[in-house]
Amino acid sequence: MRGVGSAAFVAGTLLAGHAAERYGLSSIMWLSAMALLAIPFAATVVPAFPETAGGAPAPHGRLDHPWLTLFRQRAFARVTLIGALVLGSHAMYDSFAVIRWSEAGISPATIGLLWSESVTAEVLVFLLIGTTLLRVLKPTGALACAASCGVLRWGSWLKPPTLQALALIQPLHGFTFALLHLASMRLITDTVPSALAGTAQAVYGLVGVGGATAVLIILSGWLYMHYGPAGFWAMALLCIAALPVIWTLHRALSARTR
Repeated sequence: MRGVGSAAFVAGTLLAGHAAERYGLSSIMWLSAMALLAIPFAATVVPAFPETAGGAPAPHGRLDHPWLTLFRQRAFARVTLIGALVLGSHAMYDSFAVIRWSEAGISPATIGLLWSESVTAEVLVFLLIGTTLLRVLKPTGALACAASCGVLRWGSWLKPPTLQALALIQPLHGFTFALLHLASMRLITDTVPSALAGTAQAVYGLVGVGGATAVLIILSGWLYMHYGPAGFWAMALLCIAALPVIWTLHRALSARTR
């Protein structure tokens, strides 16, 4: 499902890039409004959710403080921290990549292609090679791969952007985002009690992804104002900081399976 959503993002980005170049940036707002207005009509063709599915849990299986129970699970706490560090490191990229590329003279249509290239790599990981990578690298190895790619990706921003370099770097998004997401979901599934699976994903998304990104976007504005592209070193340092956490998670999981 996430892969299909990412594929739609690629199509929307390409369309938005061409529309902005031909009709101006205001056209993007109209396209976004049209897409949002189409949602109620699309929802009418969604099948009804079966009434018998996902029934209420038994009273004895109910937890009064699921958040506290989750964060007592050290594996889950570490996975959430890793997600906060690596996914949060995308904050400066999400906020200032287009500004940086525009200042370098890259056209809106080409910028749309660059964004589409990164999300296409994300789709390929989600739909084609992600499960193979998880099987070969194991989940913790996949996390380490994602963090290492983040160091390489953000470190490359210290040099003036060229189309050739960007074309080579953009596909790393498939690893820094999609592969990390798949590995995190696999670890949550393997380590969190099934009764807390839905809550765990919600907490991971709220704290490890949304909360960390919100804070780091504010920090990114200050960094970019004072240091410009050199602020991406801070994003690379976040990925480096994730590596020892991944190592402790790997050791803890290895000890559990002995």
